[in-house]
Amino acid sequence: YDGDYFILRAEWEDTTETILKESWLWDGSAWTQSEEDEDRLMITFPIGNNAEFASKGCGAACHFNEDKTSAWMASDSEDVTYDNWHWKSARTNATGYADDQWWGVKAEDEDTGRKNDAKDSGGYANNATEDGSGPAFMSSEGTSASFIFKGKEIPIDTAALKVGDRIPGFVIEPAVGSRGDVAAVGTWQDGKWVLVMRRALNTGYDDDVEFIPGKPLPF
Repeated sequence: YDGDYFILRAEWEDTTETILKESWLWDGSAWTQSEEDEDRLMITFPIGNNAEFASKGCGAACHFNEDKTSAWMASDSEDVTYDNWHWKSARTNATGYADDQWWGVKAEDEDTGRKNDAKDSGGYANNATEDGSGPAFMSSEGTSASFIFKGKEIPIDTAALKVGDRIPGFVIEPAVGSRGDVAAVGTWQDGKWVLVMRRALNTGYDDDVEFIPGKPLPF
């Protein structure tokens, strides 16, 4: 850290660079959507002092359904919240940020207490037609593009496609607002990801943890 920012560097081995989450495959006459995911890293901090999180980690926010087959993350009190950074290789990395989210109390009509920080604009959107039968857009940079950046999406031209072409599953751009607080650059090379994330020590938002130099903070 310095006087303004907290910087976190993470490295991990990964034999493949997985960035084509839910991409569309063209077989010459129809589309099939891949079930492939993306490489990710999630870091969670308690917002404010939280003795239970300090001893249990994210287990303090983990709740199992009655049949014990699935779990969801949430707080048990309106006074207890968590700051969650979710870096995504397909949806956020190429536009330079990690998804800034938070955990709070789960409402009755929700499946989890995980929520997205507020944003003014930007972020990622599914690249699909209204009926979900195929992608709505391709990149103006051609069919070999691994990402479709906002402003470079063009209507699908099947005449420009060949069998086996893949179209990315999302149209992406930076998130503006609290959701885009965490700048991030991840690079995959030689079977390893190296990721650097940076955020202001204090963003001024209630859904973000404040980093105080010299004060220990569990994550």
